[in-house]
Amino acid sequence: MSLPRFPQHSSFARAGSAAKPGIIPLRPLSAREILGAAVVVVRRHLVPLAATSLAISAIGGLAVWGLLAGAGQVDSYSTGAWLTPVLDGTATSVPGGILAATAVSLVVSLTGGVLTAGLATVCAAQDTLGRRTRRADWGDRLGRRWPLLLLLSLLLAIAVGVGLMLFIVPGVLIYLAYLVTSPVAVLERSGIGESMRRSALLTTGERTRLLGLVAAVLAVTVLLNAFVTSLLGDLLGQLTATAALLVSEAVAAAVSMFTVAWAGAVSAVAYIDLRIRKENLAPTLAAAATA
Repeated sequence: MSLPRFPQHSSFARAGSAAKPGIIPLRPLSAREILGAAVVVVRRHLVPLAATSLAISAIGGLAVWGLLAGAGQVDSYSTGAWLTPVLDGTATSVPGGILAATAVSLVVSLTGGVLTAGLATVCAAQDTLGRRTRRADWGDRLGRRWPLLLLLSLLLAIAVGVGLMLFIVPGVLIYLAYLVTSPVAVLERSGIGESMRRSALLTTGERTRLLGLVAAVLAVTVLLNAFVTSLLGDLLGQLTATAALLVSEAVAAAVSMFTVAWAGAVSAVAYIDLRIRKENLAPTLAAAATA
């Protein structure tokens, strides 16, 4: 499905009479509806979305372990001992290996989120129209756009990462502005610059609501990680620092199979909602669903 870039001018259908050819009614959605629709997308397409999320998280975890092992700081990182000299003032900076591992972990995580959002967008678009996602849909949407999506994800990950290091707030603002860049690139077939411009335009005036969506996903992710880790508390206490780190990274990767896929699906559904809300895409979607 290709979505037009320009708004269609007609009135919204009333909430009670909006067409619903697929997983969402074709009207502006509430936050709960977006989160719920994203869960449906993940449930219907769990294998490709979860496999992608797991692979990216595993790469990030191995990279973190490699950097810490190379710097000889696995024990310090695993036990949190590196924090003591920083907090008591005997050290003026974070150890280089830990800083590098944290930065790489952040970039890989953000990159994975953008790539997964691209995959989820294909699924969400088809699910919105009430159609099955076929192999041809994946090929048509993503076959020749992987290099662009990869470059786009790296650029956004670095921009957000740098922003987070600058007192956090700039990173959050950048993330929200470009939250739907990947869906734009996939469904509107636009380049990097145009995708970022469109995302910034679509999210203008909606970023507080989008922040609520992101906060909800983040809260579920943190709670799920904490719950699973608590179940393994006794086991982790009996392991060496290296083994404990590897198990912790494996747990994070397993949890991310669902949470990163969900976050990507939220981004995809939010994009469709923004197009309906700001550009009245609903009539176009309704017509495409019956074509």
